[in-house]
Amino acid sequence: MRIRNTWLLGISVLFFTCKSSYTVTSGAATHSEIKKATPLSSYDSVILPYRNSLNAQMSRTIATTTDVLTKEGTESTIGNFICDAMLFMYDSIPTASDKSVKPIVLMNRGGIRTNLPKGILNVGNIYELMPFDNELVLLQIKGTALKEAFKLVIAKKHAFKNASINVKRGDTLIQYHSAPINDTLVYTLLTSDYLSNGGDSFNMLQKASKRTATAIKLRDAILSYCEWMTRQQKRIEPYTDGHFELSN
Repeated sequence: MRIRNTWLLGISVLFFTCKSSYTVTSGAATHSEIKKATPLSSYDSVILPYRNSLNAQMSRTIATTTDVLTKEGTESTIGNFICDAMLFMYDSIPTASDKSVKPIVLMNRGGIRTNLPKGILNVGNIYELMPFDNELVLLQIKGTALKEAFKLVIAKKHAFKNASINVKRGDTLIQYHSAPINDTLVYTLLTSDYLSNGGDSFNMLQKASKRTATAIKLRDAILSYCEWMTRQQKRIEPYTDGHFELSN
C-alpha cells in the first residue's frame, strides 16, 4: 500500500498561489475583514474530496495490540515488532536465494519515530511510526564488517533479530544460530537502504560483497505484517526474549 499526497499538495499550492495581484491603496483593511473571507469553491470541490479520501485510508484499522509498544530498554518491544515485520516480508522477496536460512535483521533505533498505542492500530499509526520511504535491502557481508556493525548496535541499542548479544563484565559474545560470528564467513543481513548506504554511521555495511534491492518499502512490510496478523486472528503482543543483554 502506498498512499501519496504529493499531487494533492501541488493542487493546494496552485489554488492558493494563482490569484490576481492587487495594489494596496488604503490601510483600512482590518483583521475582522480577513476573517470574513470564505473558502474558494474550487478548493471545496477539488481538494476536499481527496483530503477526505486520504483521511479515510489513514483511519482504516489494520491490527490490534495487547499493550503499548515502546523504544524503552536495551531490547525494545517496538524494535522486535519491526524486525518481525521485516522478517515476515523476507519470504516474499523473490531474489532471496535460500529461504530456509533466515537472515540477521537490523533496524536503527533512530528510524523508529514513535511508540505504538495499546488497542486498535490504523494505517496512520504506521505512517507516524515509519514516515520515510526506506526500502528493504539484502546484503552479503563478512563477519568482520558484521562485528563492526554490532559495536554500533551495542552503543546505540539498535534493534536486531536472529542473532544474540551478551555483554558481561566487559566481555562481548555475538552469536548467530548459537555460534560466534566468524570473521571469514559471509552472512546475510536484511536491513534498510538507508543503513546499507552508510546511514547512522553504519559505513561498514557499504563493504557488503553483494547488495540486493527488494523494492519493498519498510513501511509496507509493517502494514502487510499487521494485516496478516489480523487475518490470522492474532493480536500484536509486545515482548522481549533476552537476545540482547547488557550487564556490568
